[in-house]
Amino acid sequence: MIEDFLVAIRAATLGQSVALLPRMLVQDELSSGALVEFSPTHIDVDHTYHLAHTTASVRRPYVQSAADWLKA
Repeated sequence: MIEDFLVAIRAATLGQSVALLPRMLVQDELSSGALVEFSPTHIDVDHTYHLAHTTASVRRPYVQSAADWLKA
């Protein structure tokens, strides 16, 4: 678990983690393709998180398992 947003973003862009992050902090990375969202569905709540990971990282079983769990 990484509690610092900037460290979490860096770890995710390096393919070392998945991250739940506020969209405003990762918009540039999403726009550039450095990170991808696991779902196009967004929920309007007071606090929202986004799972961000590299395209290649979903080939790792634990990444796909985490994404599946969060989607459920």
